[in-house]
Amino acid sequence: MKDNNRKKNILLTAVLLLIIAIIAAVLIIISLNIQNKTNSPVPDYSADDVAVKVIGKMNYKNLIPISSENISKYYDVPKGLVSDSAMYISNRSDTGTEVACFKLENSNDEKKLLGIISEYTSSKISNYKNVNDTSVQSRTDVIYPYVFVVISSDTDNAVTAFQNVIQTDNDD
Repeated sequence: MKDNNRKKNILLTAVLLLIIAIIAAVLIIISLNIQNKTNSPVPDYSADDVAVKVIGKMNYKNLIPISSENISKYYDVPKGLVSDSAMYISNRSDTGTEVACFKLENSNDEKKLLGIISEYTSSKISNYKNVNDTSVQSRTDVIYPYVFVVISSDTDNAVTAFQNVIQTDNDD
């Protein structure tokens, strides 16, 4: 009788261990799937692709591109800090709308680039407010490797459009 009870206990223990192992495997698979969805990779767009997509989502009109060689006249970005950049400015004097996107070479350089951007946008906003519309603001957002800059009267929606381009257009 003791032998039967012992065999039952061993069998019961083995079944319980098997059930625990199956549950653990299922939880690991679920966890990995959730992690893959929340850590989905950032799409590999050019800086110009990002800027153009945001401009389209915002329905900005009258923005003209600045050639990559001429962006340095606006932002004093040292060579090697970014791998790609794009900039669009309004061709109308009654609006200060600008959109720029930079693609960082290295995440360690984010702070340096943000300082350069802040220097330019602060100067631009103060000059613009002295002459024109005081509702124009600047905003910067980073989703590595992209650094997005907008100067407009609707910066919050432009930043949301940028985030949507990077995070949801991933399915394109």
